[in-house]
Amino acid sequence: METKIDKVVMPGRMLIGKYHRKVFVHIQYNSKEQRKRNTHIDPRGDYDQLSISAVVGPYRNDCHGSCGQVQEGLLEIDDPNVKEGWTMDKIRTLVKYWQKYHLNDMCAGCEHQDAWDTKKNIDVYEYIRDERHDHIKEIVLSGACTDFEEYTAMTRVLGLVELHLFKKHHTYKGAPELAEGEFKELLDGGYIKVGSITKEGAGQVVFEEHPEGLLCKPCETCGYKYGTSWTRREIPQDVIDWFSALEDTEEDGVWDSYRSKKVKEREERKYEERRKK
Repeated sequence: METKIDKVVMPGRMLIGKYHRKVFVHIQYNSKEQRKRNTHIDPRGDYDQLSISAVVGPYRNDCHGSCGQVQEGLLEIDDPNVKEGWTMDKIRTLVKYWQKYHLNDMCAGCEHQDAWDTKKNIDVYEYIRDERHDHIKEIVLSGACTDFEEYTAMTRVLGLVELHLFKKHHTYKGAPELAEGEFKELLDGGYIKVGSITKEGAGQVVFEEHPEGLLCKPCETCGYKYGTSWTRREIPQDVIDWFSALEDTEEDGVWDSYRSKKVKEREERKYEERRKK
């Protein structure tokens, strides 16, 4: 069945600073049949697509809050600021469908990986050379070491440091206490140390570099490696029907992309009335 949804809803007001601001949510859906007919959208048109975005407190050329993906903020709306015709249960349903089906044709993982917490912030460690490394490098370059075995041991260490910090395709980025093998040997020997620690989403860190990383990690069920291509999700008909049943808001979203058809039609009528006068 050919279906197209293009509407703006206003489920409530979100607290931004001292004031509650209106939240406008733009919902766009094109069925497979619609995409096939409108080749300018996608010449293949062999799948449906849902796109949802929002803006908080828009005004001309800017907004009081954020815009784009604001699902978590919607869940913080309190009952007095829920728009008439909406309930918190209805808002939670909107957020659930939004999180699961937004850009359903551009999913990073397979269906079995949906339960993975890819947004979990993990500590990512960057390692650098330590003073002991610099010391033995100076000895090697100066030719001061005359003992063959000692010289061999030092050059081995220098080689391992270069390998693990700069030449390996996947450099270890986990915590020092979880290091193994040659990397642990370099840490214990004082040849390398932690240079910095940053926070990154687990889905952005290669699993071969970090114990908690999920990027490129294969699915235990189907073998798909997370984040290596785009996968697709079929949207159930009951979800499509739920979005179809939502009423366009009569509130003015100010930004053209967040102004409902009702608002635009009302403005056109006013314009025609003024023009006739």
